[in-house]
Amino acid sequence: MDRDRLNNRPAATGPAIGNLGAVLAGTWVEYDVTAAVTGNGTFAFKLVADSSNGTDASSREGSNPPQLVITAN
Repeated sequence: MDRDRLNNRPAATGPAIGNLGAVLAGTWVEYDVTAAVTGNGTFAFKLVADSSNGTDASSREGSNPPQLVITAN
């Protein structure tokens, strides 16, 4: 990871809601954020790698932007 990005990133402000462990290169992952969405409003989530193995997440402007999938019960 670029040292400047590592040193300038915002601090996490809440508890972890998931840890997927090792992720294979070129794969999609899913996080279940159901417990964190407590009602109407705006929510923000931060992806934090706990290793320096090169896992990257794309921003909404990237070639593989994240997707929000909502499932109604």
